[in-house]
Amino acid sequence: MPTFGEQTDLLHPDSARLLELWTGWRGDRPAPKRSDAKMRELCPLLPCIMLLERSPVRPLFTFRLAGTALRRFTGRELTGTDFSQIWDPADRERINHALSETLSAYDPHAFLAKGVSASGRTASFECVFLPMLVDGRQTVQVLGALFPLNEPHWFSEHPITNFRTGSDETRDIGALDRINQLVSGA
Repeated sequence: MPTFGEQTDLLHPDSARLLELWTGWRGDRPAPKRSDAKMRELCPLLPCIMLLERSPVRPLFTFRLAGTALRRFTGRELTGTDFSQIWDPADRERINHALSETLSAYDPHAFLAKGVSASGRTASFECVFLPMLVDGRQTVQVLGALFPLNEPHWFSEHPITNFRTGSDETRDIGALDRINQLVSGA
């Protein structure tokens, strides 16, 4: 298994499925509109899905929506909260940079993360950031996901207090040929 943050193909099948859906909704545009997203297609992925929006007045990203699995992993409601607060302080700048790149360059990003509980238990995750245009506004949101690579039984008793990337880089998965390669499995 790769180390956290190491360059790899997408590991979780739901990450690949989300990227495949996003690519189909996008067509030949730099990013799809939110109205292009088909809820029926997203339904199996929704528990791990998040929608993030950059604050217009502060340099932070907030959860507009957070799936039920994210609440189960962290033991708290995340909708309306600062996304960076679930990350280890040493990783917050890196995460905000990846989110900013996703929004400004329409570049999808993916990386491995480690969720850590207060008792020191860990779980592995794959995090994906995909740009989504908001209909009728000059706003780009991030359709994101945190998919567990292993799902320990202890989440309910030992919720994750923060996530860590353990790397100086996230993977830009935005190049069209790279996206097509990941989606096709070639």
